[in-house]
Amino acid sequence: MLPPDIVYIDTSVFIAENFFAPGNRITSLAKLANEGKVRLVMPEITRQEIIKHIKSAVRQSWKTFNKDSRVFRNNPEVDAWRKGTNEKQEAEKILVLFDKFLVNSHAKILDYSYCDNAEKVFADYFGHRKPFGEGQKKDEFPDAFVLTSLEKYSKEINQHVVVLSADGDMEGYESKRLDYEDHRKYVSKKVMEGIALDEMAKSLHNEKMTLEQELKDAAVDYLDDFRLYQTLLDVAEVTYHSVNEVEVEINEVEYEVISVNDQYIEVEIQPEVKFKVEVDYVNYDYAVYDKEDGQWYGTEDDTYVVYSSAFIPTILRYYYGHQQMVNHLEIDDIDLSPLSDAIA
Repeated sequence: MLPPDIVYIDTSVFIAENFFAPGNRITSLAKLANEGKVRLVMPEITRQEIIKHIKSAVRQSWKTFNKDSRVFRNNPEVDAWRKGTNEKQEAEKILVLFDKFLVNSHAKILDYSYCDNAEKVFADYFGHRKPFGEGQKKDEFPDAFVLTSLEKYSKEINQHVVVLSADGDMEGYESKRLDYEDHRKYVSKKVMEGIALDEMAKSLHNEKMTLEQELKDAAVDYLDDFRLYQTLLDVAEVTYHSVNEVEVEINEVEYEVISVNDQYIEVEIQPEVKFKVEVDYVNYDYAVYDKEDGQWYGTEDDTYVVYSSAFIPTILRYYYGHQQMVNHLEIDDIDLSPLSDAIA
């Protein structure tokens, strides 16, 4: 029987997955580790980096929330939460989740004694090799010591280490003992092992047109908002807008498994939305404001036409494990923000 993979999760992956948000790929990896399907390893440097980034992320989010979310003070529950907590308390809650993650996943912590190959690290730095590269980026020193510590551990246990990272510089590091994999594809692959997804795939095929119509309705609703164009096109007055020719195409064979539990399977798809938007607006570029009359002169009526497309990340849930519920597939979450990027 093949031993489980030894897996290292880089700090960049924790950040990309929003740390321990329910149902994300970090929690899926923890579940796999808890079940003995993978074994997690974490150098002490990475543990300290994650703690630092959690505190930093909370600090920035807390600052932004207090500055930009005054409107939520109209909601007594939200306002009571805001007044009853602070940045330090919220950071501590996530740090507790981190501690639980390490315990529940049985992660092996590599202490600083594994960071003893300074000669290799500085040779890579002065040699312009990854993870430093041509720029000799000094902030990559922690990553360099992490990689050499993983190599030492790999030799110690005589097994390769799978490195999951969203950091391109780390992935470019050449090693005969480290195997780099995209964390999204890796999680998808592991949760698919031993799990029959045939029924989910059949359901996606059978309900493809229905799902495309739901996504089309959501896209039309998102695009049918004049305030969107005022902001993105930086115009003061939108007089008319129309959303036309919206088409949605789901590639039913392209999906990534995010998580699996005893009630449902979550997968992410990337449907393509093609659309046309026409926006009539008042152009003030060459207009003059008459203070005495209190009005603008010389405005022009212009039209902005957009033919564009975007891939919108969509989470699907296939419910299959509930005895009182018929197996079915439904949309759990849609990220429509790429449509804004396609307009601007």
